[in-house]
Amino acid sequence: MIKVRLKASLGAGLLVLGALAVVPAAAAAPAAAPSVVAPTPPAPTGPGSTGPAPTGAVTYSPAPGSSGGVTPLAEGPCVLYPSVVHQRASGNYGTVGNKPYTNCDVPVTSIHQSTTVYKTAWWGNVDSGTFTGGNSGESTYTQKNVAVTCTNSLSTTWFAVTDGTLVYGGTTYYSEVITPYNTYDCGT
Repeated sequence: MIKVRLKASLGAGLLVLGALAVVPAAAAAPAAAPSVVAPTPPAPTGPGSTGPAPTGAVTYSPAPGSSGGVTPLAEGPCVLYPSVVHQRASGNYGTVGNKPYTNCDVPVTSIHQSTTVYKTAWWGNVDSGTFTGGNSGESTYTQKNVAVTCTNSLSTTWFAVTDGTLVYGGTTYYSEVITPYNTYDCGT
């Protein structure tokens, strides 16, 4: 199986999971190694902004089975919520970041989140850092370590993509959220 980020259209044999599509290995390019493509869905509105469209909260779903077929979409007991990128008080307003969080109906085996912060530029989106965290045996997790240090006061537009993974009842569930775009006098 290969996970790829969606562009504007879907082909036959794809299953949509949040902002991801899962392609059966047989449909993949024969010599291509599994890879994840940088975010390139349709651009948001606004002058000069490019990148993926923001999402709301997304329920975790299991990935397709390894048998080569597509597993019916099911929902897990948890929801991943984006949090807007903002200037962080904890960084004396000299950092930007967000606090994405997962809420579950019951305690789960583990919750892990990986958040990448992007700034927009005329040539595309610039990866400004990836931050990871998680816990075990809990029903909630808030990621508080997402912070990119400002090195100048240039007006910069920021957004973040959070990928969540959790284990519950022996099944691994996945989710992805994308924050809205926000502009601050905080560049790097």
